Amino acid sequence: MSIKMYIGETNLNDKKEKLERNKVKSWLKSVSAFSNSSGGKILFGVADDNKIIGLDDFKGDSEFISETIKTRIDPIPEFDMEIKEFSGGAIIILTVFQGRNTPYYFIESGSRTAYKRVGNQSVPATSVDLLNLTLKGQKQTYDSLLSDKHIDNVTFKELRIEYNNRSGSNFEEKDLNSFGLVNEKGVLTIAGALFADGYQVYQSRVFCTRWNGLTKAHGLMEALDD
Repeated sequence: MSIKMYIGETNLNDKKEKLERNKVKSWLKSVSAFSNSSGGKILFGVADDNKIIGLDDFKGDSEFISETIKTRIDPIPEFDMEIKEFSGGAIIILTVFQGRNTPYYFIESGSRTAYKRVGNQSVPATSVDLLNLTLKGQKQTYDSLLSDKHIDNVTFKELRIEYNNRSGSNFEEKDLNSFGLVNEKGVLTIAGALFADGYQVYQSRVFCTRWNGLTKAHGLMEALDD
């Protein structure tokens, strides 16, 4: 059995030669970061060069890991642990799953810090990151939030022209709602404000991805591709 089978991309795993009980932040920040992103693994008893160091008390270490996560990460993330035997000794593989209730905070001395993954490092989340993580935990996105604009005060001439040119169909009033640009009361979402004429959102730019397809949703994405 090779340790390489447990190691994927560098941003999806961390390796620790031992469990640092007196410096739990050294590995708990990765638990927070993995929970706030796409998940990942922490391998205890493994050196950076993938050499198996082994753990002297893997049973006690696994219990400490479990209890520490439950008391120092809020909310408690989903995780799993495996103990694997190698010729160099036993290691613990802590798998942290992508969280559904973001953001996940590391608690230390009364303070709370959420981390995110950047490459192979776990770094503190910015205020913008926290906003997006909070919206993610609430099953929302920033562009779906309501703006302070109303449909009566804006136009979508450029969007209608581009949509017609790209899709060959007319952009109808009902499409504003079905595409999430306004709500049932005519209030624009952030997305609606971004696509309205006249730069309704100060210092904004829109980047779009093009998909091929025949549905209205695909047609809109094609219309906005530039």
